[in-house]
Amino acid sequence: MKAVLEIPDDLYHQVVARVTAKGQRFQDIAVNLLERWIDADADAGDEASTEGTGDLTEREQWLEDWFRQADEAMAEAPAGPSAREMLL
Repeated sequence: MKAVLEIPDDLYHQVVARVTAKGQRFQDIAVNLLERWIDADADAGDEASTEGTGDLTEREQWLEDWFRQADEAMAEAPAGPSAREMLL
């Protein structure tokens, strides 16, 4: 299915620059974000029944979600030294 979105020019240019630098496509990023949003909504409904997360506060769950997203982002990172290691 095709959809038309109105995105602020500045945001669009920032996204295009970033996806181009990463060798990705705008469409792939948009689909990935929408899937994560749907999954997060579904996870929020299952939070009380999910083992280990039912005891977490909203803030703790938010932090756990950020850590999970960081792990997912790092899984796609190229091998070799980090930018920080190169600067040091």
